[in-house]
Amino acid sequence: MKKYAKYAVAAALVAMGAYQANAMTVNWGDLGVPITYSNGYNVLPTGSADVYVGSDTLNTVGGFTLWAAGADVNDVNPNGTGVIGDGVADGLFAESDGGAGAGFFNAQIYIEVGNGNALVTNPSWKFGASDSSTSTIDIGDPGLVIVVGSLGTTTDEYPGTPGLISSIPLVPEPSSIALVVMGLLGGLTLIRLRS
Repeated sequence: MKKYAKYAVAAALVAMGAYQANAMTVNWGDLGVPITYSNGYNVLPTGSADVYVGSDTLNTVGGFTLWAAGADVNDVNPNGTGVIGDGVADGLFAESDGGAGAGFFNAQIYIEVGNGNALVTNPSWKFGASDSSTSTIDIGDPGLVIVVGSLGTTTDEYPGTPGLISSIPLVPEPSSIALVVMGLLGGLTLIRLRS
């Protein structure tokens, strides 16, 4: 039994070494540029939308390819994905992902928010040339190119801060809708009583 255990440990170490040799790392986020709803004011709350890192040969949402090769090393999320507010705050995210880079070497990096509601890139954002490379990108980097969405100024949680405006509509919460309906009913009742 001890003999087999020795071989099992050796095999595990070899497998781990092989994986580490195939682990391109990308650190990515938007620490300085909050992502807002389509109104440009309210930032997306924690957990409200997924964000993805990948390539886009067509420079359109339709051409977006998620970088998802290999297992995850540093993050609890699947490789190349994260959530708004993940480990940071509402409207922001910061991720560090690792995995095989085959098919993405030297490719332009794109960040997509929630099924194409925002898509951004930067001429300086490139995947590494090998599996041992590391790339660090941020929406706040100078030279941002917005493919989908626009850049505005937030007035909600980060007043006066440049914010990426997503096309996700701000849906009124149920309590706000109920308040409006009650107001309308009250007004109709008042009109009826006066007539």
